[in-house]
Amino acid sequence: MFQVEDNLKIGRYLDGLINRNFRSRRQFCRAYLEATNSPVNDEELRKMNNRFTQIVKGKKGLELYDLPVITELFGISCEELLSCGKVFVPSSSHMTNYDIAFSKNPKEWKKYMASEDSLFLNADEYGKTVVDYALEFKNYAFIDWLMDKEYISFDEQEWYGVALFLAKTKMKPRNVMMRDADFPPHIKEAENLRTRLVGLAIENADLKIMKKMKGREMPTLYQPIYVNQVSEERYLSDEVMINSIANSNLEEVFNYFSEEFEVALMSKCIGTYMYPGLGKVIDVMLNNRTQNEDILRMMLRRTAEHNKKALDSITKKAESYYHNLIGNLGFELPDDMKQHYRQDTMYGYSFEKSTTRVSFLDMSPDGIRTNAICITENSKMPSIQKLIDEINIYYEKLENFKEYFIDGSV
Repeated sequence: MFQVEDNLKIGRYLDGLINRNFRSRRQFCRAYLEATNSPVNDEELRKMNNRFTQIVKGKKGLELYDLPVITELFGISCEELLSCGKVFVPSSSHMTNYDIAFSKNPKEWKKYMASEDSLFLNADEYGKTVVDYALEFKNYAFIDWLMDKEYISFDEQEWYGVALFLAKTKMKPRNVMMRDADFPPHIKEAENLRTRLVGLAIENADLKIMKKMKGREMPTLYQPIYVNQVSEERYLSDEVMINSIANSNLEEVFNYFSEEFEVALMSKCIGTYMYPGLGKVIDVMLNNRTQNEDILRMMLRRTAEHNKKALDSITKKAESYYHNLIGNLGFELPDDMKQHYRQDTMYGYSFEKSTTRVSFLDMSPDGIRTNAICITENSKMPSIQKLIDEINIYYEKLENFKEYFIDGSV
């Protein structure tokens, strides 16, 4: 027996399934019409898209006839759909990615990994690997076994100076003619695989794996600011990991994610960071009425100290650079020229909201590389709100540092 969630939750869960498995809702609607042997034309697609828009918003519920079509399209059970992923039921007695990921039996895992079909190396007809399913089911026993046997491991590599955290496996393809992936490409390239595993490790109090996978880091912390790249907001918006941290009852987890740590760049510049998603973690904690206030204060205090240190160090470095610049001229500059040189100094400054990174001349060994944390929620407790305000004041000064520095008002 399981509880059927309300229309809004089911709609949101279905929306997530659609976004992960289809390029657009319209593509999903096309697949739905094709699965039911219905006419596929612009008018039918429009009507189907309108209906599912209402469903994912929770304004309408799924009809009984939707269930077999949707479960078939996504390769899930009715129980999973209606419970919004809280209840999973194996789909058959055959050895499939879905069923093995659901299993708690090590003997079945061993048999699966020894399969001549190299099932582990391939996605099923729904485009999902056994790792995809195991993460959905939160089957940490199986994930932990895969990592312990080194079927899943992480390797830090660099590609033209760009840091990468790659998923690797010791499983070998069958032969050259059998086109097994070295590791399912979409798993290797999925930016959130590591963070999903870290989140699951936190939920299962596996602090060793949490640290081994560098849970508080993200690849861009190792990269020079000038590297052209996709926005890293996906790391800062990883709800699974953020909620796992915020809802943990282990003090060591909060300590780990609110401590500063260092990263060395190729330029020999040493970056001093805090976990880039810390602001969102604290936001979640501020909305949790049962949250330990001492832990929350500790994290806020550390964040305020970090932001202040970032502002002070960059201000000192920028002022030093500016004074060396004008000092080498050998004569006194008029005020308008001083402002011109202050503008030139700011060519070395960078603030990236999407990654939280802040730097000044980070391609130099003695440059500054750090990050800034912002809190968006408020507190009714004056002592906590004071810390939040302090954090955000330093953040705002770093965000607008160029303007402040050029005006001489830092």
